[in-house]
Amino acid sequence: MARLVFAFGAAAVSVFGLAGPAEGVGGYSYGGAASRSAAGAVVATVTPYDLEHVRSGHVAAWVGVGGPGLGPGGIDEWIQVGVNGFAGTSTGTVYIEIKRGAYYRYAPLAVGVARGERHRIAVLESSSRSGWWRASVDGVSASPPVFLPGSHGRWPAQIVAESWTQRSADCNAFAFGFADVAVRYTQARSLTSLVRPVMFAEDGIRFSRSGTDFTARRRCP
Repeated sequence: MARLVFAFGAAAVSVFGLAGPAEGVGGYSYGGAASRSAAGAVVATVTPYDLEHVRSGHVAAWVGVGGPGLGPGGIDEWIQVGVNGFAGTSTGTVYIEIKRGAYYRYAPLAVGVARGERHRIAVLESSSRSGWWRASVDGVSASPPVFLPGSHGRWPAQIVAESWTQRSADCNAFAFGFADVAVRYTQARSLTSLVRPVMFAEDGIRFSRSGTDFTARRRCP
C-alpha cells in the first residue's frame, strides 16, 4: 500500500522536462479523452497495471484541466493529479502538478504505489469561488486552493495517459486503468458520467473506453 505523504507545502522540483529540438531527443506522447463541454470537476479511480517496463523518463495517468497556452494572454495554465512511474522503479507515485505562467509546482502525494493499487483522484473547482481549483486523493484534499485566471467555464475535463522519453528511439511500455470516470459540467451541481468524450491517442498509445471506464496501454518491441 502506498505511503501517503501529502507534501504539497514542501519545496518541489520539476521532474518533467520538455524535449528540445536536438536530433534524437525524445519527448511527450499522449492518449486520452476530453469532455465536449467545459467542466468544473473530473474524477476517476486510477490503477497502474504495469510500471515495470519504463525504459526512459516517465509515464503517468492523470485527470485535470487546462494546458499549454490556455491561460490569459496565451500563458500555460493547468492543474492535474495522477499516478506516475519512472525508469528503474517498479512502484508509482501519486502526484499533483500546477502550472500558472512562470509559476510551477510538482509535489508527491503518496509514494510506493504498487501494481493493482487503486486511488480515487479528482480535480475540482470551488462552487463558491470561480476559477479556484484543488485536488483530492481518496476523498482527502491534497492541495490548497489555487487560482487559475480565466479558467471558469472554459476548459474541458481531461483523462490522460502520457509517456516522456529522453530519446526518440526509447519506448516505454505501460498499462493504466481509469474506472468510474465522472465530470461535473460548469453549470451543473453534481457529477455525471462522462459521455461522448473526444478521444485521442498517438505514438503507439492505445486509449479505449467501455462505459465509464477507460484503459490506456502501450507495448514496445
